[in-house]
Amino acid sequence: MNMENKTEVLAVLNYHAIEAPSGKGPLGFRQRDYALSLDAFREQLDHLARDGYRSLSSREIASWFEGPRENPAPCVGLTFDDGLISHYECVLPELRVRNFKGIFFMTAALIGTQGYMNRDQLKELLKNGHEIGSHGLTHRPLTYTSATVLWRELSESKKMIEKDLGIPVDCFSVPRGYCNPRVLRTAEKASYRLVFTSFGDVNRQDGRGPRSIRRIAIKPATNVALFRSLIRGECAGLHQRETVKAFLRWIVPPGIYDLAAAVKQALSARRAS
Repeated sequence: MNMENKTEVLAVLNYHAIEAPSGKGPLGFRQRDYALSLDAFREQLDHLARDGYRSLSSREIASWFEGPRENPAPCVGLTFDDGLISHYECVLPELRVRNFKGIFFMTAALIGTQGYMNRDQLKELLKNGHEIGSHGLTHRPLTYTSATVLWRELSESKKMIEKDLGIPVDCFSVPRGYCNPRVLRTAEKASYRLVFTSFGDVNRQDGRGPRSIRRIAIKPATNVALFRSLIRGECAGLHQRETVKAFLRWIVPPGIYDLAAAVKQALSARRAS
C-alpha cells in the first residue's frame, strides 16, 4: 500500500447483519441486501489484519482529519448499524481474536427486542473496548419528518442509551442513509460530536472537517478484490454515484426513493437471471 492511501484516505466501513452458517443471524432484519455471510466477514477482517490495518475509535477518526502523521500505519473504521443479535453472536468474537475495535450504532427502541442485542450484551461490548452510538429511536427515515419528530429521534435515543448503559453517547449514525443539512444541524444541536452517514466513499484530508463521516456499505456482492479497492479509495465513479444518491435522498421523499430502488433491484435481478 502506498503512503498516499495511508495518510490521505480513510475508509469507514458500514456493516449490517452477519449470518453464520448455522443460521444464526439477522432475526427480524428486513434489509436482506445488506446481510453478509460470516465467512465473507472473516475474509475481509483477515485481509485487514494481514495488511497491518488498525481500527480507529470515533475520537481517532475525528483526529485523523487534522492531517498526516509521521510514519502512519494504515487505518480503517469498523461500524455496525442497527444493534442486531448477530453483532453479539458473530461479530464480537471475530473482532476479539483480531484485536479490532468497532463502533456499534443502536436503534434505541429496539434494544432487547427479538433479533436485537439486549442491555447485558451491550455492556459486554463495552467491556471489550467497543463503542456504542445512536442509530435513532425507531430507525425511521429523518429527512421528511417534522422538527418535533426529528428532535425526538435524535435526542431521546441518545438519552435512552446513556441512561441504560451509563455512558456518554456522542456519535450518531443516520438511519437508512436519509440525511440532509437539517438532520446534520439537529444532530449538532443534540450534542452529537460526529455524524456517520451512508455516503459511500472514503474520507479524505481535504479540509472538509470531521463532523460528517462518510462510510462504505459492505454488501454480499463485495468480494475481496472489490473490498481491497474500496478501502484504498480506488473505485472509479464511486464518489460521483454517491453524490447523486445523496442528493436524491435530500430532495425525494423516502417512500418514493425506496420504491424506485426496489424497482431497480427487481430489474437487475431479472436481467441477471
